[in-house]
Amino acid sequence: MITDKYCKEILEQYPEYITKDQMYRICHISKKTCLFLLESGLVPNIDSGKKTRRFKIKTTDVIQYLRDRDDYPELFKAPDGYYKGNGCKKAPAFDEVFTKNDLTRMRQFYERLLEKQNIPM
Repeated sequence: MITDKYCKEILEQYPEYITKDQMYRICHISKKTCLFLLESGLVPNIDSGKKTRRFKIKTTDVIQYLRDRDDYPELFKAPDGYYKGNGCKKAPAFDEVFTKNDLTRMRQFYERLLEKQNIPM
């Protein structure tokens, strides 16, 4: 679980924009996983298209990724076969991650939440 203290330390230690190398170290993930997250757009970035120093990533986006990964790890999973070199670079579709039952339960949860706040739907 990502704590507020850890997030504050990252923001103090790193500049506003970081590189892929810094990101994979902060997130404790492999270089290949980091590349998948950046190329698939799961973590917003600026892609220069160069061979080196290709990605420019906001530190706040990395922190948001860490929080989202704690809540929904299945959304950030690389497709089957990705690490063998023959996998696609496409992120899993929303329908592949959540079942119809999951979506129904989420909708009911948010409807109850909105009813408590008296917000019309």
